Amino acid sequence: KAAAIPAGTPYSKELRLLAHVLETATPGDAMSVCEAIENFGKNVLNPAGQWLKVAGDAKALVLTSAMRGKPRQGSILEIGCYCGYSALRMSLALPGTRIVTLEVDPAHVVIARNIVAFAGRAHYIDVWTGH
Repeated sequence: KAAAIPAGTPYSKELRLLAHVLETATPGDAMSVCEAIENFGKNVLNPAGQWLKVAGDAKALVLTSAMRGKPRQGSILEIGCYCGYSALRMSLALPGTRIVTLEVDPAHVVIARNIVAFAGRAHYIDVWTGH
């Protein structure tokens, strides 16, 4: 449970995010996962004076529009995955497109891989550790 992760624990915000997604989103439903991530940022973190570094709300619309202008063939390389939100959004905008996303922080990689797998998109999105 998200509430069971004490504040001050390393990566507590990201671990609470993962727990929130697992508790509130629908397995295999990437849109439900994106909505749970946005909900966590708005309704859990923001009232506590914290924020989640994801491209949600209006920024998600910009990202989706940009992806629709992408050539129909090829893959996408994302630099900086954090917890996988943008990769999920891109995958929703371009069904069937392979996305490789890089993240330098191994803890974020583990969280992103779990979120992507829970969303049912692990066969389209690869989360790699690196620069």
